[in-house]
Amino acid sequence: MVDIEEVKEIIESFPGSYRFLYTELESISSPYIFVGLNPGGNDDDPSDMYIENGNAFTNEDWGPKGPNPLQQQVRAFFQRIATNIGKELIPMMSKEWMISNYVFYRSSKWSTMAAKNGHVDNCKSIWRKIFSVTPPKIIVCNGHDTYKNMKEILTGWTQESEVKSTSAWDGPHISVLKNGDMRCLIVGFAHLSRFKVITRPANNISMNTVYQRIKEFQ
Repeated sequence: MVDIEEVKEIIESFPGSYRFLYTELESISSPYIFVGLNPGGNDDDPSDMYIENGNAFTNEDWGPKGPNPLQQQVRAFFQRIATNIGKELIPMMSKEWMISNYVFYRSSKWSTMAAKNGHVDNCKSIWRKIFSVTPPKIIVCNGHDTYKNMKEILTGWTQESEVKSTSAWDGPHISVLKNGDMRCLIVGFAHLSRFKVITRPANNISMNTVYQRIKEFQ
């Protein structure tokens, strides 16, 4: 397992509030990853390394009257995965998948964070450290920018295949990367807070393909 105190020290070498794991600590060793772009918020918000019990997507409500659209989509996504492989939702989302962000520092807008090159590079170094200990098997990305950036982090991996969605509403991009005998499935949705792709009835066929591919790589 990656040393969590070392990760904390690296993150805190740059200023700003951050959120690292949305899941329990043991999830850091999982080869199954769900990743967003970066957490919202401000520099003076409390920082958080990991969740003691459960996961932030089910423990918390980010909307004014309950779970926000992103949480609703992510919960539905993981519920279908859990059903497909015969797992219980909360333990699976809390321990068996690592849920985090490409960049761990908070900002109200991605453009604000993207301008802080040192912060972004710092997070890339942490991801490479994590992947050097546990090579990924599945990376599900919230946002096409996240999809592109996470693929770029996997230096030494080559693209075996890629199918891109023609529309953000129709489903995600899906690619497979390989490194020697290792293969990694990367799924890239448009941002789920806006594009409710997962629960859209018209996407049943495309989403069934996504769930089947995920099952193949587990």
